[in-house]
Amino acid sequence: MEKRDAYKLAYDEAVRGLGHQQLRLDDFRARAGIVLSAAAITTSLLGARALERDSPTLWAWIALGCFVGVGTFTLRLALGLLALEVVTWTVEIATRG
Repeated sequence: MEKRDAYKLAYDEAVRGLGHQQLRLDDFRARAGIVLSAAAITTSLLGARALERDSPTLWAWIALGCFVGVGTFTLRLALGLLALEVVTWTVEIATRG
């Protein structure tokens, strides 16, 4: 019965850990949406001012490229199309017998 209890404990901890990971991922995606909203508002407010001259300057094109990059990254992250790899380290402790 002791072995069964150990397996149940390991299973319960794994389920708890997966639930915690899901909450963190949802929080991360929500923050990505906030970043995208801030970038869109900033671009709409400052973009008209930057493009009101005859031709856009180099800085206007750089800003537009940055907005497209941020938008692409955050949308891919929010929609789950961007796979972020989590690096885990395993530490083995050897005991002297």
